[in-house]
Amino acid sequence: MYLNLVKMRLNIFRKKRKSDLELLGEELEGPEIKESEQILSKDLQILAAKLDLINASLENLNQRLANLERIALQEQRRRW
Repeated sequence: MYLNLVKMRLNIFRKKRKSDLELLGEELEGPEIKESEQILSKDLQILAAKLDLINASLENLNQRLANLERIALQEQRRRW
């Protein structure tokens, strides 16, 4: 669910940035637009990679927490 929300926000960001570039396109000439799009594309790729890393870290922490909860539950059952 969280990942879907992040993807949705990233898509909104991409659309907004694209519309910003289209507005700039009226003011800039061809080579400058391509350079801006390449920079934006690279920035978005870096952002997506960082989000993937954060997501993987969260999944790892979630798995470790689940393991600790399972161990704690087993210990609690032994005491009964």
